Amino acid sequence: MIVDENFDGVEILPKNLRLHAERIACENMDESREDLEKMLPEEIGRILHELRVHQIELEMQNEELRQTQIELDAQRERYFDLYDLAPVGYCTLSEAGLILEANLTAAALLGVSRNNLVGRLMSKFVHKEDQNNYYLYRKKFFKSDEKFSFELRLLRENNPPFWAHLVTIAAKNSDNISVVRLVMSDITEKKLYENELNRIAQYDALTNLPNRVLLSDRLSQGMAQSQRHRLPLGVVYLDLDGFKEINDTHGHEVGDHVLITLSNQMRQTLREGDTIARIGGDEFVILLLDLNTIEDAIPMIIRLLEATSKPLNVDDLLLQITASLGVTFYPQAQKIDTDLLLRQADQAMYQAKLAGRNRYHVFDTQQDTLLRERYEFIENMHKAMQLSEFLLYYQPKVNMKTGIVIGVEALIRWQHPKNGLLAPALFLPMIEDHPLSIELGEWVINAALTQMERWHHEGVDVHISVNVSA
Repeated sequence: MIVDENFDGVEILPKNLRLHAERIACENMDESREDLEKMLPEEIGRILHELRVHQIELEMQNEELRQTQIELDAQRERYFDLYDLAPVGYCTLSEAGLILEANLTAAALLGVSRNNLVGRLMSKFVHKEDQNNYYLYRKKFFKSDEKFSFELRLLRENNPPFWAHLVTIAAKNSDNISVVRLVMSDITEKKLYENELNRIAQYDALTNLPNRVLLSDRLSQGMAQSQRHRLPLGVVYLDLDGFKEINDTHGHEVGDHVLITLSNQMRQTLREGDTIARIGGDEFVILLLDLNTIEDAIPMIIRLLEATSKPLNVDDLLLQITASLGVTFYPQAQKIDTDLLLRQADQAMYQAKLAGRNRYHVFDTQQDTLLRERYEFIENMHKAMQLSEFLLYYQPKVNMKTGIVIGVEALIRWQHPKNGLLAPALFLPMIEDHPLSIELGEWVINAALTQMERWHHEGVDVHISVNVSA
């Protein structure tokens, strides 16, 4: 070991630098010990100085390496902290769906330790009702570099299932093997909030019955089901009789109690699969599905009448209320949509009220067809007036003794663009008791007076008889 005596016995060359020092010394001295002893002290001092400089340089390099290693260790610790303690779960899946890696958050979400999680199939943690959904997505994972995002229910050991939002993307691991990086987060609270919003949007706040929005959806589904199964569907429009008087006399709190009680009583009369919805203050619609025949609906309608007419005890009050029901059925001879079906039931309910209340009335589709045909015909006549398609023909009135024309009678005709010249018997009965008959009568009078004036200028004075509605 080489020691410089001018530095109080401080060791200048550490063990790990010995070989390097000997190599440097050999480059500057002869290998023989005798030559080394013959060297001057100045030369030995120079060599020792060079060795000490190399020693300092190596120590500085060692310090830099040590600091670099410390930084790498710190970064590794930060990485593992970020990975393991992240607020979301991270997993790496093989093509077979095996969990190859997982962080602590993923293990906590699934309710198992990380050691027990790695090596298991991800599908084992998917709710049975969402297995098909997971299977369809897993088939896409390795076929595209696209990022997939979807929601499904995952199982947590010894705990209820939870809703998870999953994001996946295909990648390659260090061995260049295809894997899937999966990120999972618990969105159960978000789902509960969404469900509550949907409930508020689709259910009546007071009675908790379906509202008009959900009714429309179920009616559409029921009509499609009726077509598939070839079984009729019944729509009942129910309006409470005298409910406004209860509200006005006893207050809205009593009225709300009546609505809630009657809703429960009516719901109990229905079969599973039928729907009762509240669509207004005291208006309800009932859907009767899968009727074998139209007549099968009658006992259920009678039970609804009985349920609404039972005496009610509300805060020491004994209240009696009834209902008027309108009924229509689907399918019908003509194509019909949900809105028209509800209007039919509403119209039938109005007829039940006119007939004395506390009863039901079945919508007459044949009569309604005739009415709709009449309204359509009247609309066409109204357009014909605007297009000047009506004409007056004049039939002479002759004195049979003298043979002299004493006047004419105005006879209306319709020059129909498709059906040709139509006699009054083919269109006047359709507007009887309709305001259009008055309008048409005024047109006849004006047209006749105009013709009289024209004849007068030509030197012909003749009386014109016209027929108008009384």
